[in-house]
Amino acid sequence: MTAGAILRRMGRWLAPLALCLLPLGAVAQDLTAQEEQDSGLIASFVASNLSGVSRSVTIAGFDGALSSRATIRVLTVADEGGVWLRMEGLVLDWDRGALLGGRIDIAELSAAQISILRAPVSTTTPPSPQASAFALPDLPVSVDIASIRADRITLGAPLLGEELSFDVTGRLSLAGGEGSADLIARRLEGQTGQFALAGTYSNASRILGLTLDLNEAPDGIVARLLNLPGRPAVALALTGTAPIDSYGADLSIATDGVERISGQVELAARPDPDGGPAGRAFSLDIQGDVTPLLAPQYSDFFGPDVHLQVQGQQSGDGAASLSRLDISTASLTLTGSADFTAQGWPERFSLQGQIGRADGDPVLLPIAGGATRARQVTLDVGFDAANADAWTGAFQLVGFSRPGLFIPGLALTGGGTILQATADDPGQFSADLIYAAQGVRLDDPALARALGDRVSGQVSLSRADDGPVTVSALTVTGPGIEAAVQGSIAGPADGFEIASTVALVAADAARFDLLTGLSLGGAA
Repeated sequence: MTAGAILRRMGRWLAPLALCLLPLGAVAQDLTAQEEQDSGLIASFVASNLSGVSRSVTIAGFDGALSSRATIRVLTVADEGGVWLRMEGLVLDWDRGALLGGRIDIAELSAAQISILRAPVSTTTPPSPQASAFALPDLPVSVDIASIRADRITLGAPLLGEELSFDVTGRLSLAGGEGSADLIARRLEGQTGQFALAGTYSNASRILGLTLDLNEAPDGIVARLLNLPGRPAVALALTGTAPIDSYGADLSIATDGVERISGQVELAARPDPDGGPAGRAFSLDIQGDVTPLLAPQYSDFFGPDVHLQVQGQQSGDGAASLSRLDISTASLTLTGSADFTAQGWPERFSLQGQIGRADGDPVLLPIAGGATRARQVTLDVGFDAANADAWTGAFQLVGFSRPGLFIPGLALTGGGTILQATADDPGQFSADLIYAAQGVRLDDPALARALGDRVSGQVSLSRADDGPVTVSALTVTGPGIEAAVQGSIAGPADGFEIASTVALVAADAARFDLLTGLSLGGAA
């Protein structure tokens, strides 16, 4: 999560709090003589101000609204899917007299129980997260909360895959466009875990100071979500103090007390030269030994020194540019760059990669399924809409093996077209590739007899916008056998449904006798 995103979330929590407190202050000055007489009316007023188009807030058991200690028995927030947030035992202990001096001094803001059952349903498009546009709310009064406390916060299973409970303590202040916050969350049951956040920000200097610390004992929620081998103890730290328009922070990740990954994260504002919405630049430069974070069998692929460098920027209209992508491990080098339109269509891309060991021995590839190895893999794809609509690609595989299959060499070359969408025409993508493999060895004698040891063919497919993938040609040619497939593959909304027709020609049907268990002969 970026520093700007964290601050925006702080702002979203501060705004409802201020909205709740300011009406109370105004009513306290005007209606002091009528304390406790209009709690229901005030509760309705606060609830209606906190509610929105897709958010309904209800308050029950609102007592002491005009006293120095106000309580709410239950506060719920619902959307079109029902209640997703429930707060119980809310307490506001504050100094009413401080309002005369333009201050909201809160000794205690606490809750006995907060239940976040699920993520809320969003019916609006979130604002573009431009760091340069962020500012703390400039309230007419200062806010100082000496003690923030939640005895129990429960996250429902839909959020993290299992129910999680923790408590929160801290403090918060906001005055004159400057703010600070210190919060600590600790797990209540199960494994030990703690999350601490300390932050400061000033609208005038635009300097953000941020420290995030996460520490979990073995078998914690982070190790489980990331499926780390052995589920070790995890520690993550992100620390930085810099102007938000050019913010940088140091990142460190450790397991079982040993630092595994370290590096820098940077985020900078990029004004639009034409006066439009500002954009942002981003970069990530991390390295370290990730082998303890991965399955042991992949240690040779990654090795003890993995380096990742990413640089790019996003303009105010949503267009994005990835100027640098560099990944290097013991067996992999991958470099590339790309430009995308605001609609997500590529304007240019270039990607080159290679997998292989210096000694030429096969490398175990980190992919699902049975053990998959290769002595060498090369990839080279490119596209530039400024020159033409055509893209090109080449893929080569040497010494490829999976359980039951060995291919000494496989080459896939070709290209296609990429046409961006316009107001009148949908965007289109097409690919026309040819492939060839020789010396194919199958452990299954029936399949080996049916397919032979040499295959080649063509792959032709296309897609318009979000429509289905149309396979106009998928051919397989080998000694005495030819096969052709045509069809379509639906998108994820339709469950990737496949519709196809297959044509098969065999010079000698006897090659299928072991596969079918029948005595066959002649052509088919």
